[in-house]
Amino acid sequence: MKELLSDVFSEQYREDFLFWSVLCMFLVLLSVFGGASFFSIAIICALVSVFTVPLGIILLITVLIRRRLNPRFQPLTEIRLALLMVGLPFLAWPSYFLTNEVSLFVKTQMRYRAAEELIAELEQYKKQEGNYPFSTGRIPAGFASKKDCNNYHIGYCTQGDTYRVYFGLSSHLFTSHQYTYCADWSKLAKESWYGNPTGKLNWRVQTMVD
Repeated sequence: MKELLSDVFSEQYREDFLFWSVLCMFLVLLSVFGGASFFSIAIICALVSVFTVPLGIILLITVLIRRRLNPRFQPLTEIRLALLMVGLPFLAWPSYFLTNEVSLFVKTQMRYRAAEELIAELEQYKKQEGNYPFSTGRIPAGFASKKDCNNYHIGYCTQGDTYRVYFGLSSHLFTSHQYTYCADWSKLAKESWYGNPTGKLNWRVQTMVD
């Protein structure tokens, strides 16, 4: 068996496996950061892996049984193929999930920063004018944070004596996240408290399956 494994994991096979691994990682990054147009890559790979993984496991078990029954049988090609069929999906999917979480975290932090600039301007406006600027979704004209908020699709609306700042994000795991900030949640009815508190003060997030 040691000789067989040594023959299977030849230097050329290790180089080939590394090449296909790098290609898989490139496709993972492209599907996560390349926008919706490249998300179909992940869907296609997922559908393919549904078949390749079980077939690869069956192939590997089959050739090992044949090897056991016939020690002269040298299934190098079959084992190498089976390892690719099983190994590449097991490399790609954890990488995909991890990359997706990192991408979501970075996008959330960027929107938090833009929203916090808006919140600071709103509080400064109230100090000067005695109330928050009225809005049903648009960022007030003249605010320095307006450009970034529009770029990140951050909304603002007044609600009684308080206000909400909100934005949404979709992950590549068929979930969407709605983040909402309220200066004083106690001024809102309980049924308006969407989602759960986040680690940031006065922010709540509601996660939904698309």
